[in-house]
Amino acid sequence: MPPCRQPKSLFDLACSEISIYVAKTIREADSEEKLSNLYKFFQSMPRLVIETLYYWVVRSGFLFIKIETDVNDQVLLDDHCDFISRMLRIILQPNMRNIEQNFTT
Repeated sequence: MPPCRQPKSLFDLACSEISIYVAKTIREADSEEKLSNLYKFFQSMPRLVIETLYYWVVRSGFLFIKIETDVNDQVLLDDHCDFISRMLRIILQPNMRNIEQNFTT
C-alpha cells in the first residue's frame, strides 16, 4: 500500500487560492482602475502578509505563461513583458523589506 500523502496545510491552501485569484485578475484586467484597486488592496495588507504572498503570486503568475522549450528567452519576455511588469507592480510594495525567494523548489 503506498504511503499516504500529507494533506496540505491551511496556510498553503489559502496562499495558493489567493495567489491564483490575484494572478488571474491581473492577467484579465481590462482597465487601469482594476489594477489600481488591487494595488490599494495590497497596500492595506500587513508587511509580513505581502512578503509571504509575493512568492505565491509570482509563482502563480508564471503558471499562466505558456513556456515552450524551443522558444528563446527573449521571445518569451517580449510576449509576456506587460503581464510580468503589471504583476510585479502590484505585488511589490514600498513597505516590503525582505523578498529573497528561491523559485527553484
